[in-house]
Amino acid sequence: MIVQTLSPTDPKWVEYIRSFPDATVFHHPNWMSALAETYRYKPLVLVALDEQGDIQAGIPFLDVHSFLTGRQLLSLPFTDHCAPLSRSDQALTALLDHLDALNEKQRYKNIEIRWELPEHPKVSSYIHYGLFIIDLPADTEEAFYNIQKLTRKYIKNAQASALTVKMGRSPEMMQDFYKLQVFTRKKHGVPVQPRRLFKHINQNLIQQDQGFILLAYKNDICVAGKVVLHWNDTLTLKYGASDEDFQSDYPNYLLTWEAIQWAVKNGYKKVDMGRCEVANKGLRRYKLKWGAKEIPLSYSTYGGVPASVSESKLIQAAKPIIQHSPSLVCRLAGEILYKHSA
Repeated sequence: MIVQTLSPTDPKWVEYIRSFPDATVFHHPNWMSALAETYRYKPLVLVALDEQGDIQAGIPFLDVHSFLTGRQLLSLPFTDHCAPLSRSDQALTALLDHLDALNEKQRYKNIEIRWELPEHPKVSSYIHYGLFIIDLPADTEEAFYNIQKLTRKYIKNAQASALTVKMGRSPEMMQDFYKLQVFTRKKHGVPVQPRRLFKHINQNLIQQDQGFILLAYKNDICVAGKVVLHWNDTLTLKYGASDEDFQSDYPNYLLTWEAIQWAVKNGYKKVDMGRCEVANKGLRRYKLKWGAKEIPLSYSTYGGVPASVSESKLIQAAKPIIQHSPSLVCRLAGEILYKHSA
């Protein structure tokens, strides 16, 4: 096997990921571009080639430079999971062997792959999260009855309320979502992602027919929103925000159901509801009520402090300040901290 580094936009990589039903939007160069342009990370794909020059395994990475957390090679930052795509264990092992040599040369503080890897002397794995996936049936009626009974009731209550739902791809809708995201993150004491991230997601993914925005309104007030990404066989519920003052109208339930219906009608096989910490029993129960299955989500590292642990400590330090400060502080904290908490 020959190991090479490719650009994510290389046609060979794009053709390769299209051949994998389990490849998601996170493997696509458009997702990597959105992150790279927002945080000024360097994107690359490590591939193992056979004697004919065909890709047999590949792992996308972003090379992350931070004066706070050091230099890291992550697959991928701000991404719940990104499985290596491999046609054989031999090809994947060749990549892992090369990573060891690459680490020796570049001296990364951490190399992390957000998926389980085969046993390797340099690799250690840990599980802090579960991944929640809905396997979709062929019709919306069956999808609805796969949902837990009380959740179906909340959906019906939302449908009978004064809520209206808007689906679209415009920059104006993304701006409305961002305002709600700032409000939500401030209330929870969490820095909000930089505004330019959502701009780049809109430009690189949504405008390329790889996503859409869902907004719920009550009396012309935007009370909930979701940024939904989709590619290949999987629809991904990536970002969500809501105004808790309107929680009794169940707008989040309505938007999630709208997204599931869209996925079924457009032939998608899965809905990715994202990860959840194993200790967060409430959120885990919520996701399971939608008919999702919980998959233990392993992260694999070549040593150092895992990026997810660093992020938790960095973000938690800012929580009380953000909660008791104007929204501008929430936005500035995100501008300063997110680049260093990948």
